[in-house]
Amino acid sequence: MRGVYSATAKITGLSAAKTLIYIQPATDKLAELLYASVTNASNSTNQQFECTLARITSLGTPTATSVTPEPSETADQAAASTVKANVTASEPTYGAALSDEGASSIGGWYWEPAANRTVIATNGKPIGVRMISTPTSFDCCLTLVFREIG
Repeated sequence: MRGVYSATAKITGLSAAKTLIYIQPATDKLAELLYASVTNASNSTNQQFECTLARITSLGTPTATSVTPEPSETADQAAASTVKANVTASEPTYGAALSDEGASSIGGWYWEPAANRTVIATNGKPIGVRMISTPTSFDCCLTLVFREIG
């Protein structure tokens, strides 16, 4: 679908509560979030973890890894939004969670908006996925799918 992008990243040895991935749209765009997931690529021992999807009220300048979103259509232009993963310093400040759920590390955490519940990120209010609990070390796979509008 035109204007839809998938951003994926892997955090090796995740063992801390922190921002896993966030999106900041360009000033002239909005980003409609379509899907997000946090899954386990390494540890077969089940553990419970808690993830949230929340608006960022103050981004600051976090230290994180840049992620290049992949367009779902090969002829589509590059995404204008900035996506970063694995914040290691200068955590953003968050508002109330849009979703706060526990999940089994073997099954993973998956988020899709309910019907008629659109979640939009703007340049002034980026959105992030955070690990709230402190997990036992595992290799964490992240996916964030979004549509750019504008």
